[in-house]
Amino acid sequence: MASYTQEEVDRQLFNGEIHIPAYFQHFQHLTPDRALSDTLHSLVVEASENAPLYFTIGRFWQQLFGDSLFVRRSLPVSINLLAIPAIYWLGYLLFAFHRAAGIAAALLAISPFQILYGSATI
Repeated sequence: MASYTQEEVDRQLFNGEIHIPAYFQHFQHLTPDRALSDTLHSLVVEASENAPLYFTIGRFWQQLFGDSLFVRRSLPVSINLLAIPAIYWLGYLLFAFHRAAGIAAALLAISPFQILYGSATI
């Protein structure tokens, strides 16, 4: 999300110097000299299997709300919390039965996959 490629990180970190831990965090934060186009370029060049829409939204989320750990964790949590009523609505549209919609929402809420991605940090 911060628009650094692996080559840039390697070149700056593995240069024979000893770095303090705070220096490593520099690569995790947004900087004004890197634009959204840099983020998309780094995703295309190195991580084409990742969803660019998620990282684009994450970049705007950090620009809007700040660059703290709480803000970075709040985007996936918000998406997962909104997914539960969305899957309920979809289940009700598909089956026209509240019980089926409730089961779908409950299964999504306890899904290990959803819990894992809901606790991830962007």
